Amino acid sequence: MKLTRLTNSLLAGLILAVAGAGCLKKPVNETKLPGYMIPAALVPLDALPLNGNGKVDRKHLPRVEGQRTATATGAFIAPQSKIEHEIANVWKEVLGVDTVGVHDNFFDLGGHSLLMVRTHGRLSEVLGGNLSIVDLLKYPTVASLATFVSSEAQPLSSPAHPAFDDRVSKQRAAFVGRFRNLGSA
Repeated sequence: MKLTRLTNSLLAGLILAVAGAGCLKKPVNETKLPGYMIPAALVPLDALPLNGNGKVDRKHLPRVEGQRTATATGAFIAPQSKIEHEIANVWKEVLGVDTVGVHDNFFDLGGHSLLMVRTHGRLSEVLGGNLSIVDLLKYPTVASLATFVSSEAQPLSSPAHPAFDDRVSKQRAAFVGRFRNLGSA
């Protein structure tokens, strides 16, 4: 069963309630499964829909739209600050989800590398500044990214990084020189 969205598909788990069986003995997120094999949503069913041959009728399985599981840190916590709201709104737009909490992980919500590039572009428009894709990888939750963005981190093009500025200037001059040489040949 897949969690369907316009931009993404996520794995969903269907749980069949059997008489006498308790809840899952071990929560899914405590298993030794890799992250991509852990369902984004768990849906309890009383019985599996069967077709005339006694096989599972996939057409009649429930569609899982917009359901979310609790984050690793517990319950949903809404964004508080202006920056958290802006980041959460961009994530909602790009990931196609209804709600984004401050402790929600970008990748747990269905993000992947291509969506991260789109998110980077939108966040650059909304927040401005020198946010890189690497920063999005380092800070995958709304809270951690908002803390990073609001911190007093110096941009790389500041006087504190003259070696970086010098290297960029040299690379730019070399590129322009090569371009001019190609034009005159």
